[in-house]
Amino acid sequence: MAPKHFVTMGGEPMAAARAWVRQHPVRFAVGAAAAAAVTIGVGATTASFSDEIKVTAEVGAGSLDVQVNGEQGNPTPIVLTLPEGSDQLKPGATVNQQVELQNVGTLPARMALTLKGQGAAHLGSQLDATLTATPATGAPVKFTTKAADLALPTFTIGAGETVPVDLALTLPTSTDNSWQGKTDTLILTLTAVQG
Repeated sequence: MAPKHFVTMGGEPMAAARAWVRQHPVRFAVGAAAAAAVTIGVGATTASFSDEIKVTAEVGAGSLDVQVNGEQGNPTPIVLTLPEGSDQLKPGATVNQQVELQNVGTLPARMALTLKGQGAAHLGSQLDATLTATPATGAPVKFTTKAADLALPTFTIGAGETVPVDLALTLPTSTDNSWQGKTDTLILTLTAVQG
């Protein structure tokens, strides 16, 4: 028998509902479960399609790596052997040497080349030096001054490119006798910066 529902404020409807639940606990539990299933079922019956895509992208940093005549030169300097007779220069004599500058990295490089001697008391302060770099694109870059302190204007060398660099050292005809037997160690420094 179903409980009677009264719309009074006297407390009797609550008492009647409690009494009915106590007398019919199984019916109440089944009814409550059915109401919950209907509520859940209504929420679960909405369906929608979905799709997911994942995209991966591999990234990496480029490299900047230059070599001279196939050698790294850092941290150990490359010893460049000048042609025979370069240790016996006489006034008016010229020694020529070519090196190959290679960019074996994956990025273009802005190159700065300097040639320095050991100072004013050494032979480099008397030697006329000409450095010439001939990039694949653009005009040759050339500079002439004393070997003790030469800086070539910067130029770009592309990734995978090889640039010949020519060094010419001349002992001027005006060199006086006080320079006989003098020596110098010339250091050619090639600095690469990402271009």
